[in-house]
Amino acid sequence: MRYTSTLLEPSTPYTTAYLTLGIVFFVFFIALLGLIFRTLMQNMKYLLQTKGTQILPQQQEERLKGYKVLFDEYDRKKRIQILYIPISMLQNLLYVSVIALLNIPLAQISLIWVLDTMFIIYLVVYQPLKERSVRIMTLLIELLSYGCITLAFILGLIDRFIDLDSTTLGEIGFVF
Repeated sequence: MRYTSTLLEPSTPYTTAYLTLGIVFFVFFIALLGLIFRTLMQNMKYLLQTKGTQILPQQQEERLKGYKVLFDEYDRKKRIQILYIPISMLQNLLYVSVIALLNIPLAQISLIWVLDTMFIIYLVVYQPLKERSVRIMTLLIELLSYGCITLAFILGLIDRFIDLDSTTLGEIGFVF
């Protein structure tokens, strides 16, 4: 969306189509995030009542039948564990917003690093995923991406004060 507004030449049908497509997907994502959050918040009392078990009262089970994917694989001992999907979606929305709206690379890296740190702390402290193997794999993936972002953060700070040569930049690319 930002690219279309910064063009020096008149927009082509392709840029207009991509802008339209970007807006449609953005509105769809926001609507989906709102629907998921509203559904979970409306049914929170039923989900917390079961204390993390798979057994729901008959009325609530029929009511939540279409939404089981939102809470079946997650612990339901605490409210924040049930909100894993909206929190993950919000994290992705904030990533994209920071990248699209902020033009300062070091600030982008810093904000993404802070977001990633908060999400990893959430995963470690609240452990929203039931299965141990899935929880470990998810945490491993997040830690690997966190390592790349931390490396980018450090290199962003170094690059601000020292001019790196092309060989070093190539080696850094290999590390990523």
